[in-house]
Amino acid sequence: MESKRFINLKERKLIKIEKAKNIIFIGDTHGDFGVSRKIVRDYLKPENILVFLGDYIDRGFYSKENLDFLLGTKKEISKPNLSFTGKP
Repeated sequence: MESKRFINLKERKLIKIEKAKNIIFIGDTHGDFGVSRKIVRDYLKPENILVFLGDYIDRGFYSKENLDFLLGTKKEISKPNLSFTGKP
């Protein structure tokens, strides 16, 4: 979990978007791992930038899996097409 935590600490608060056909904002997945996975699978494409706004955990049954998936996906991709802000 330390390496995933480190990723989030390096994330800039203000991001500069130079080229993007679509910017998609996603809010409050609340531990719904299935929804997060579907959003990433369907919309994380080179022409899109996904910005998750926070509330990735609590309320749902899969908070840990949801957070692990999102941070793991961020770690795997090399381009800045996935960004996080807000509180977990």
